[in-house]
Amino acid sequence: MKRIGIGFLTLALSTSLLPAQELNSEKGFELGIFRIRPEASVLGAYDDRVTIDPSGSDADGDTYGEVAAGLHLDNTDARFDVSGQALLGYRFYNEYTGLDNSFYDFGAAVASAQNPLKLGLSAYLKKTLNYDTTVGEGDLAATLTRNPSTRFSARGNVAYEKRVSDKTTITPGYDLWYYLQNFDEPGRPDDEWMEHRGGLELGYDYSKKTVFTLSGYYSLQLTEEEDGHIGTVVVGARSRVTEKTQWIAQIGVATADYELSGTGESVVSRVRATWQATEKVFVYVFGGNSFQPRSGGGGAQLVYRLGYGVNWRVVSRWSLGAQILHDYEESLTNPVGGGSDEVRHFFSAETSYNLTRQFTLSLTGRYVNDEFEVDQAVVSLGIGYRY
Repeated sequence: MKRIGIGFLTLALSTSLLPAQELNSEKGFELGIFRIRPEASVLGAYDDRVTIDPSGSDADGDTYGEVAAGLHLDNTDARFDVSGQALLGYRFYNEYTGLDNSFYDFGAAVASAQNPLKLGLSAYLKKTLNYDTTVGEGDLAATLTRNPSTRFSARGNVAYEKRVSDKTTITPGYDLWYYLQNFDEPGRPDDEWMEHRGGLELGYDYSKKTVFTLSGYYSLQLTEEEDGHIGTVVVGARSRVTEKTQWIAQIGVATADYELSGTGESVVSRVRATWQATEKVFVYVFGGNSFQPRSGGGGAQLVYRLGYGVNWRVVSRWSLGAQILHDYEESLTNPVGGGSDEVRHFFSAETSYNLTRQFTLSLTGRYVNDEFEVDQAVVSLGIGYRY
């Protein structure tokens, strides 16, 4: 799925950070203006922390298998960019068969970056069985949980870019976001909220490739328990240095006022950069922090996330990749340095080999350092097919 960023507005949602040659793969088949890429996979894995005892100090491991099938869809060059995906799979354990479960990922997005009006609409429905660390710029506030959960997200964006001089633009915009997450944990209520955000961005063309920005916006976050009001002012810059190097960075201040959780102030930031260092090496970083409403009796939080990684195509058929995600969440009533709710770190690495044009063999390792005394390590070997 594609992404188009305009200042603080995100017009098409995706967490994909693959190299350009992967995104533009000629695999699949064309149906009218659309390219469709069916895929399927089978894997076997060992997880050394399938269950944790009540004390959190001991864990049992198990092996499991997964089968999955799906397809990806996007359109060729057109006024509107359209993309979608559908994936359905099932996991079955060797000993802990009571944990057998299905998983899925359905999503679609449509966006237009044609000046002066820019539009975006996206939605996804996703069920995961473990921590989902594929959160990207458009979904940094997603709740991360080690247990199965199902989440639904829908966003709509509209912005109008008006050029007031040769180098200056003004862009008013509005963003509506609805989020719902259901947890497969006894007694844990859903996370559900809606956010309205409106604002204004001033842009200055420093060069043909770089734009400096000054943005201000107001957010209204709504849950069953409380409403939250957030005012934010940020300065930033974005640049398309080359077709292979792009970045956006912002920093500013935000003030939040929640009916029950109280008030808070914070420095806020956001960064996203991609760099095609060579034809074989692709590097990326994304992250930021924001106020997140919490429902079901929980209070509002400040969520900080930073992710970075690298993909290296060693030879035409063999590639390596690694990613790290840091997650830090604190209660609104707990200022930085005064105690935190959770600090977690996620590490993953993968090596894959293209057996043929359609079949790929991959070995993946994941490591989780979270609030439990026993860390988690998962190793999996799989084979995937993409038409």
